[in-house]
Amino acid sequence: MKVDAQVQGNTLVVDLTIRPGWHIQSNKPLQKELIPTVVGLERVVPGWRAGALSYPSPILKTLGFQSEQLALYEGQVRITMDMQQTDAVTTKPMIPVVFRVQACDDRICLPPERHVLQVPASVPDIN
Repeated sequence: MKVDAQVQGNTLVVDLTIRPGWHIQSNKPLQKELIPTVVGLERVVPGWRAGALSYPSPILKTLGFQSEQLALYEGQVRITMDMQQTDAVTTKPMIPVVFRVQACDDRICLPPERHVLQVPASVPDIN
């Protein structure tokens, strides 16, 4: 899986590229024992406030190892979070973005993964 994260204006954008044949659970799996895909901030970032998260609609699918339908993400997935700059910032802070996923194919699931990305915030240049 490839992950790219950046701040575009007042929006944190996390793009996931999932390899063909693999999937991850949506942010709201249909079964309580499955591990959801979660994106958030690892800690408070001075001068910034996190807002609403937006996850894409999942694909509903039944796979060989599960008789029940699953809510999955496959291929290209974009998750966004509203970000509000609350104070004037003179430096470009790094925003620690944490995400948790578990990649599976139609037979096995890999162990859950937790990653933290340091994403530079885009702030206006001060002259």
